[in-house]
Amino acid sequence: MRYKNRHILYGIIILFLLVFILWISYFVYIELIRPNRNDRHHITQSSAKEEIEQNKLFVEKSFVFSAPYMKDQQLNFPMINLNSKDAETANQQIRTQYENLYQEKTQLTEIGQNVISKYQYHVHQDILSILIYIQHRENGKVTYSYMTYHFYLSSGNFVRYQDVYQAAGIYDFNIEYRVEEALHQWIDTNTQLTKEEKNQFVENMMTEYRNEVANGSLRYYLDADHHLNLVLPIQMPNEVETTDQLFVI
Repeated sequence: MRYKNRHILYGIIILFLLVFILWISYFVYIELIRPNRNDRHHITQSSAKEEIEQNKLFVEKSFVFSAPYMKDQQLNFPMINLNSKDAETANQQIRTQYENLYQEKTQLTEIGQNVISKYQYHVHQDILSILIYIQHRENGKVTYSYMTYHFYLSSGNFVRYQDVYQAAGIYDFNIEYRVEEALHQWIDTNTQLTKEEKNQFVENMMTEYRNEVANGSLRYYLDADHHLNLVLPIQMPNEVETTDQLFVI
């Protein structure tokens, strides 16, 4: 009887190990092998490219170029070259931000402070991702704020957050884990907080992240290395000021 029970126990252990190995193999496949297999960064079919080119406002220009209304070389803002309602809305928002910063810069220059801005963009298959970063220099302190936009080149419409992180090789089941991991790495590297303070920081940031995903205000960017970048407002312990921070996921 003991001999029989022993074989049953061994069978259960072997079955558990096989299931565990299969789970690990599946995880490696979706995290490493599958994203690389489908990793095509540019539109390769000429007919598709020609169709997308027709969605431009100005055929001779790229999908993003320096806005023609700029009057200050240190304030470099983009114009989105897509013929769509969503692109028109984004261009209006960008111009309004430029006008506000131009007025702010005039006042700051008088007291020895400054504000500058730049932008970058990247095309991943059908997704155009744009990041505008604004540097504020006040009283010897430098802080950043960010604006982000994403468009389908084929339609000119805004891109869903889910489509952007999936383009970065991240899946629905592990997106929150990846965000939380990036927050832990950042707080461990950039602060001297206690373990309890770090855990509380990450918990607060995850709450902020979930709220912004739910209300559609989350800012994100797909960079040239096809990494997802998130912009989240952070407030360090014992500090009143909230500043934007870019996290690579």
